Amino acid sequence: MKNVTIQKRVGVLGCPSDITILFDERPKTVLKKDQDEVVIPVASTEVTIQGEIELNGRVYRSNAYFVLNGKCPKLLLDISGAKMVLSVNKGE
Repeated sequence: MKNVTIQKRVGVLGCPSDITILFDERPKTVLKKDQDEVVIPVASTEVTIQGEIELNGRVYRSNAYFVLNGKCPKLLLDISGAKMVLSVNKGE
């Protein structure tokens, strides 16, 4: 089993709520508003990861990141208000 680490970086508009982390369009875990990082075990060799928040009855999602061949990346979730971008954390 591998782990995917997702680190949150908050922009000028803040992080308005908890972020649901989706694996293959299904909720996997929640990155709480006051959390900076979450480590998620991955059993599959291929998975699509997204962040999702709900604001004022509307659902917003980040871009999708594809984990292939059982790799265990460290991802960065940049969030500012309802805008979220998921990318590889090159600082690690």
